[in-house]
Amino acid sequence: MKKHLLLYLKAFIYLSLFVGIGMNIVPPILTGFILGYSWHEIISEIIRSASWIWSASIAGGILFSLTAVTYHIMRVHSLPTHDSENILSTLQTRSIRLPMGHEAAFKACISSLMIVNAKILEQENLLRIKAQTPFGWKSIEEVEFVIARITDSETYVRFTSRPKLKTGLIDFGESIEVVEKIYWYLEEKSNK
Repeated sequence: MKKHLLLYLKAFIYLSLFVGIGMNIVPPILTGFILGYSWHEIISEIIRSASWIWSASIAGGILFSLTAVTYHIMRVHSLPTHDSENILSTLQTRSIRLPMGHEAAFKACISSLMIVNAKILEQENLLRIKAQTPFGWKSIEEVEFVIARITDSETYVRFTSRPKLKTGLIDFGESIEVVEKIYWYLEEKSNK
């Protein structure tokens, strides 16, 4: 419950500042430059309109944070996960030991990216894979695999998913969905 309240508070502050700056500071500066106003005139316009704009941004911050965070919390709680302690974070990491050789594990990781429609951005000597999911309304996810040989017949794989936009507080469960789909795929491949 404490994590949920903290997420609501962060979203409120973040969205209120974003809306307040976007509505109160940016338009007077742009119109001031276009119309040739002096800095003094631009600043006086920002101060003149500040009270009602900041009130509107606080109301907008409350509305947006309640709506977005509630949807995010409902979505992440509805997803099956192997890490229930970390479900509110946009950075999701899972690891698995695969009973297969290093090269087979690398190929399994490559093929798991098809499930999440990710495009490979870079590969590094059977050790690391970086990929990115396509643009969607929730977020663009960066997926990274680190593959390490344990023995000739066992390989350790750690994979991470996070939004490409690092400043995002919520991703509506997209990172959980990506890592869990990959986890289930690799687990199924290892049981064959």
